[in-house]
Amino acid sequence: MSAQLLGVVLSFASPDGQQLALTASLTGAATASLDWGQLHYEKSEASEVLSFTSLPVPTSTPTHYRLHIAGQPVIEEWVKPPAPAEGPLRIATYGDNRDGPGPHATLLAQMVAADPHLIVHTGDVVRYNEDEAGWESYFTTTLPLARRSNMVASESEEMIGRKSGRSKGGGVQPSSMKRAGSKTRWQSVSGVAPWTRMV
Repeated sequence: MSAQLLGVVLSFASPDGQQLALTASLTGAATASLDWGQLHYEKSEASEVLSFTSLPVPTSTPTHYRLHIAGQPVIEEWVKPPAPAEGPLRIATYGDNRDGPGPHATLLAQMVAADPHLIVHTGDVVRYNEDEAGWESYFTTTLPLARRSNMVASESEEMIGRKSGRSKGGGVQPSSMKRAGSKTRWQSVSGVAPWTRMV
């Protein structure tokens, strides 16, 4: 059985906003290629996380891309410049969607209709980092929007690798933190910019 696509996230790949990353998350390892405008990229080593980085940001006109993942239908999308040349900048900001796909799907449907230039997720995507079902639900629900609008996600505790264990006082136990510099699978695919920190 071929790997199933969980989600695709478009995010900024550089602090200056001049490069993008397109990351696909799968249930199993696969290879992929990406046609980004006139550019072509290959991922010949099979992986569950396929990340295409250093993609040029569209400047004045949208960029068309085709993502080919082995065993999956081709994903085609147009990516708008992150800031419009004229008119208002549309930003969608949301968070705390860890309680299931129902409210999350409703919010995303409204965001798709608003066609934002940028999505900012403030955190609490799932209850804890290893919540596989929660992450799969998040990516499946987010796919129609996150694959075409630039996304920035704050590193909240589930993204930086804290476990589900909490102290009786409500704070996260220090022993549950991942070592500094380590990166979880879900952090790699959730659109978290490496310079973004939850404050």
